[in-house]
Amino acid sequence: SAKPSCKDLGISLQVVPSMEKFLATVSYPEEVQKMSISGAVRYAFRVTKNGEVMSYELVSKNTLLGIEEAFEEAFDEHLRFAPLDFEEGPSEITCVVTFPIQD
Repeated sequence: SAKPSCKDLGISLQVVPSMEKFLATVSYPEEVQKMSISGAVRYAFRVTKNGEVMSYELVSKNTLLGIEEAFEEAFDEHLRFAPLDFEEGPSEITCVVTFPIQD
């Protein structure tokens, strides 16, 4: 059965301590750093009620520039979400989060 989503519950994931601090931990490949790229990557995260990431999956188109790999490395090492704010509800939830690509 499909896990309820943030959209279903009207909530969104909050990056801890902040999206800006998390984005600063993403180290893009050298060739990407030389390019002027704007845009975003979107991932679906399966998280527990306490904000722990169980799994993630790319939902936007892969850029093939190593950007997704850079984000995934940062997810594994640095990404934290605040505990979810609902009383009754599922122990896990699926949420899509959009991360801006910064140069």
